[in-house]
Amino acid sequence: MKNTTKQIWVNPVERISFQGRHKQVYEVLGANGLVPTVSKRKAKESGTTSEYPFPYNSQTGKLYTTLDNMITNPFKGLEPSDIKTKYPIPESWNESLDKITKQDQIKKQTFLEIKHGVEPDYYTSDVKYTMTSLPTNIDLYNTKSFLSSLKLILYPRPNEFNDSTPRQELLLCMVEALADTNIIAKNSESANSALHDWYVAKENEMEDKIAKNKDIIEDAVYKLVKLKREYGDYRTYQMAIMLTDNVGNVILKGKPMKSAIDNTLSDYVNSETSYQMKNISKFNTMMNKLLNNEHEYYDIQYLVQQAINNKVIGHRDNQYLWHSKAGNQDVYNLGNNFDKLVNFYYNEYQTYNQDSEITNWYKDLLEELQTKNIWIE
Repeated sequence: MKNTTKQIWVNPVERISFQGRHKQVYEVLGANGLVPTVSKRKAKESGTTSEYPFPYNSQTGKLYTTLDNMITNPFKGLEPSDIKTKYPIPESWNESLDKITKQDQIKKQTFLEIKHGVEPDYYTSDVKYTMTSLPTNIDLYNTKSFLSSLKLILYPRPNEFNDSTPRQELLLCMVEALADTNIIAKNSESANSALHDWYVAKENEMEDKIAKNKDIIEDAVYKLVKLKREYGDYRTYQMAIMLTDNVGNVILKGKPMKSAIDNTLSDYVNSETSYQMKNISKFNTMMNKLLNNEHEYYDIQYLVQQAINNKVIGHRDNQYLWHSKAGNQDVYNLGNNFDKLVNFYYNEYQTYNQDSEITNWYKDLLEELQTKNIWIE
């Protein structure tokens, strides 16, 4: 096998699979050993594939291959004999080599045909026929050009392509053509699951992502230590009460021992699962409220979550219901959005006065929770 000088990956666009294939993971061998639980990015089962030809340009009647692009001529100034010594090209090239060595630029097609040792125009983008323009001579049905027959096969996992063989190098061109025509996305940032099944990954994207994730994990661990040491047991307990797992269930209920609370939070941040980054994102969102002195909002969200945990506020048929207010339709049904629910009580808190006789829904919730033996400071 020849040395590889160019390498790209074509990855599946991540989407939710009803069969749960998007949750499947595998290990990647990196510079620091095996990295576990990297997502396979699967939306299809392993035995299935997607197959693509070069895009057809109906305006030109040709394939779009990128091989018509002009490139700097690597053969300029060479003797024709030097080219024939380096590349085992057919004699049909003899008449054109002298002209080729004098040009500043040549088609990428010409370069690859010489590099791969095939006949001139073997990589033509011409199409002998299409389904809307069939040949009248039945013998021409077997005269499709080489590039018309070439197919890119993608599996539901990261797919590697490089220039180690002539076929692989042509597939690199096909990936570029498919990306140029938006059949596959040019990168992960432009990938749209409604339009694309695949995207072209940046060089070293997997290793870069792993390195970035390590930085994120280390930063979260630092913040967790800061939470435990500088903010105290109550703030730490509040954090554990408010965090949810990958399916939206809270990770802690009741009031266990301090060691159990600490272990729950440590496992939440450190466990190497396919949803570790989502866990850390949730943790960072809450931790940033403390770091940005948004303590009131932090406290209100804690109270709301405790109200749900202790059945003061029910969650049924995707609706939040304040059971004790069943006779007051204004506040009995609190809607279906958790963030809006927290904002409702936060706004009520802004006008809260412990000694006032004016109705305040935050005050009502606080007094109801205080009867439940909930830790409130």
